Amino acid sequence: MTAPHWLSLGLVTALLIQGIKAKGEADPFAEPKASAPDAGGMRELDHLVPVDPYPGDWSVRYSDKLRKLFVLEPPFSFRMLVRPSFSAEYVVSMINNPEDPGDSNNANKLIIKYSIADKSIWYSMPENNEEKKEKAVTVDSKFVEFPKAQGTRLYKIWNRMLRQTRYPEGYGDGGLDGTTYEFSTWCAYGEVWSPTARKSPLLFIELGESLIAYCKATDEERVSAMKNIEAKAAKLEKYLDQHASK
Repeated sequence: MTAPHWLSLGLVTALLIQGIKAKGEADPFAEPKASAPDAGGMRELDHLVPVDPYPGDWSVRYSDKLRKLFVLEPPFSFRMLVRPSFSAEYVVSMINNPEDPGDSNNANKLIIKYSIADKSIWYSMPENNEEKKEKAVTVDSKFVEFPKAQGTRLYKIWNRMLRQTRYPEGYGDGGLDGTTYEFSTWCAYGEVWSPTARKSPLLFIELGESLIAYCKATDEERVSAMKNIEAKAAKLEKYLDQHASK
């Protein structure tokens, strides 16, 4: 008796799978395995994601207020803008050649600018606070001169990280509460939400925070603060080199 067509097909498939396993090859019919989660239980991205190009009206109003209060318009070379869910926003950026923001070598001098609001700008908006009132926000800024060689190195790191910005594949790193970190050069943007795994986004944030520490440091503390910046930069560069082909 001739076997039904479906039985013959099943037998061929089973033999094919057995042959593949015997050779140590991957089973093409196996269910895909999920990537191992990070320490926090959720798979975290190892790159930045694009900033939403189509924000809602509420986001546009918030972004406009951030831009006005922090004076976020060019010229600037690179920047880290931090938006916590509940506390005050802050930003650190490098300012150099107004005619060519990416050219730190020919700039007369480099300046690191650190600005922080006295309260949450988000909750100062009437639609976001219980009083339904517009609240005044004061921004305090500090400007510190920065060495050209280190500034050029940091610009290259910012550019390298932003070139890897892409949409996530099947999983993301967003959430309701936490902190959004937006990185930019004068021509590129990317962001990440509250990373905890010691991957490139968290190392990038730590580098940005070390610039803030440099701005806050006294003259006597600045040598040590610069060494910390260089250590953070080297750690991120090493990580990117090690994971470049992955």
